[in-house]
Amino acid sequence: MASLIDIKQRITSTRKTSQITKAMQMVSASKLGRAEANAKAYAPYVSKIRDVVTNVAATGNSSDHPMLVSRPVKRTGYIVITSDTGLAGSYNSSVIKEVYQDITTKHNSSDEYALIVVGRTARDFF
Repeated sequence: MASLIDIKQRITSTRKTSQITKAMQMVSASKLGRAEANAKAYAPYVSKIRDVVTNVAATGNSSDHPMLVSRPVKRTGYIVITSDTGLAGSYNSSVIKEVYQDITTKHNSSDEYALIVVGRTARDFF
């Protein structure tokens, strides 16, 4: 049989757990609100991309549209996206290794390619 002290300790423990749960819910709600705001901020870009794709698809003959004209490749662009913080596993190293191998096998000089780097890990490496 539980004593009065044990019962009071369980009540206190339950209240503290409830406080922690409420705090975690508030943090989650805040993060969700920020994520929704970020998603809504991309709406104009999505709309413009949809317009461009519709315009390209609307042309009957694919060679008529200037975005579909075949031309020689002079320079290759690489967009490298890595994380800034941890918990990415081997993602960062795999991405960097793949891009580095691509660059070393396909290009002789740095004039043949351009890098756009997103993330601290790739920025520090390249």
